[in-house]
Amino acid sequence: MNLYEALSIILEMSEDHAVFAVKPFSPGSAAQIDRLDSNLSTPEHIKSAGFDYVIDTISAQEAVEVFGSYIPTREEVSRFLLHYAIFDSFPDWVYELQG
Repeated sequence: MNLYEALSIILEMSEDHAVFAVKPFSPGSAAQIDRLDSNLSTPEHIKSAGFDYVIDTISAQEAVEVFGSYIPTREEVSRFLLHYAIFDSFPDWVYELQG
């Protein structure tokens, strides 16, 4: 699975899951979705496999609230969450979709 695919489905996962990927983050980066550990951190087996935390389900759900009443496609969710994960900010284009 690549990062773009993982981000497109993270909203469907339970709240204890997160996306992990190989840095540098890009749409094609190797990625996986797995449970966070009991401390809500990246599990050791994920770290030892070379994956880093990208975003958890709860954070992704909160971030996509910026779309407001607009219902984004999976592609838009992936593009949005990838930008958010890399730059820790929302992309400008998301505000154009609201209007």
